[in-house]
Amino acid sequence: MNAPGGRLYRIARRFLDPVTVEALIAPTVADLQYEVRQADTEGWRRLVVYLRGYGALIRVLVGPCLFGGGPMSRSLVIAVLGLTGAALLVWSETGFRSGPAQVNPFFVMAIVAPIVLRASGIGLHFRQMFANCFAVGLIMGMSFYGWLNLRHPHPSMPLYGHLWRVAFLVACVAFMSAIVAAVASKTPGGGDPIYRRPLFCLAGGYAAFLIVAVGVPVVRSPSAAIHFLNGAFLLGLWFTAVAGVVHLPILLAARRGIKRRRWLALLGAALSPAPMAGLFLFFADGRLWNYWLSSPVMLLQAALPFAAAGAVLGWLLAKQQPKPECVAL
Repeated sequence: MNAPGGRLYRIARRFLDPVTVEALIAPTVADLQYEVRQADTEGWRRLVVYLRGYGALIRVLVGPCLFGGGPMSRSLVIAVLGLTGAALLVWSETGFRSGPAQVNPFFVMAIVAPIVLRASGIGLHFRQMFANCFAVGLIMGMSFYGWLNLRHPHPSMPLYGHLWRVAFLVACVAFMSAIVAAVASKTPGGGDPIYRRPLFCLAGGYAAFLIVAVGVPVVRSPSAAIHFLNGAFLLGLWFTAVAGVVHLPILLAARRGIKRRRWLALLGAALSPAPMAGLFLFFADGRLWNYWLSSPVMLLQAALPFAAAGAVLGWLLAKQQPKPECVAL
């Protein structure tokens, strides 16, 4: 009967250099065999020893590849995250009929990816986090787009039809990656970069959109809130993209003359028709707008999250007034 870890040790000697085997593999295998001999005869204790020993061997072999911080580590983690997200998108597309529910893996990965990147030590600062999140999103989006066109081909669509769709997808991935990087990355010494605070403010507007869209004006049941959350994710992303192009430049320029935060918040709320009107690009048949215009209450419920998100964005972008210093008499 082979000793515990013996077969793995022989495989490592065949494929790895002798220095690595003798410095890392051999001591770990020796520790495993010693702990197995010292363990009790009870099955569960021996199982714990085996799992702990083989876990140490896997950590020794795979750990430097995953968490070494080099190009192999970065490429492997990004590829795993991107392909996992693409698999979730494929599963959502085949398992759900709701359009917003099919893109929810994008938002799930927007939360999971920065956590994994920070834990791996390859997304500590803004540029690293942005580049890595952008790569993950690009792998997700392009893999899913290719699979979707293979499953539902459009032979009559010209090449430029695919080009503008891909360009829009890449722009959304880049924009959301910038926001995620601003929130999740560490700030290097010397103060915040100039772009960090506006991205934080956009993230705050996006959060306000989700809260208002799900819970206001009527307090919904948990099941209804989950249903509305699917659509709120997608419309909130649309608001954030338009706000970065329309709201952000106007509000940053206006705050030079507007000193009070509430007036800048009102201006942000007044800009809410811009993202709502832009939805005509995606609902050219007018179904969404016909639904909104069917009653004033529905139109108010649709406009309220856009107005609230714009107001929060304007409030957060307002310049902080310096507190007066007390002068000792």
